[in-house]
Amino acid sequence: MTAITMLAACKGKDLEEVEPKRRFISFKMDGKVALSEQSNRAYYTPGNITDADPDNDQAQILITGYTYTRDVINIRLAAPGPTLAPGLYTNSIPGNLIAMEMHPDFELLTADEDYGNLAVQVLDMKDSVISASFSGALVSMDDGSVRIITDGYFKMKYQQAP
Repeated sequence: MTAITMLAACKGKDLEEVEPKRRFISFKMDGKVALSEQSNRAYYTPGNITDADPDNDQAQILITGYTYTRDVINIRLAAPGPTLAPGLYTNSIPGNLIAMEMHPDFELLTADEDYGNLAVQVLDMKDSVISASFSGALVSMDDGSVRIITDGYFKMKYQQAP
């Protein structure tokens, strides 16, 4: 009887009202799970095609966070036009990158248009929430070694960049 009462109470609410407001970046690197939960931010800048400046025509989103081991992670995606939409974004397109600063030795790992590889599949982007999966091979700027990222996923609430 209690289960029926609880189901009836939840039935009138939207699914989003019931779901927790969780934001996170999660991935595996070197077989270990890395997680940035709540200590992260996302800023979105739509492209501006109404002015004469071609440098601001692309939409961009910057996602940044700290893992529980104090590594810094930055993911930047640039759209080919004025809006960012679901689809595949790779580092073969200038502006798309992932960069990490590893704690405690400050080793810089990156995948950008010059080094490594990155694939981000934006799954959904609506109501100021972006969700995506990602994977890649990051190159150490210290010694040239390669670190593989698998099973990456993020779900972030973003705000308009100032």
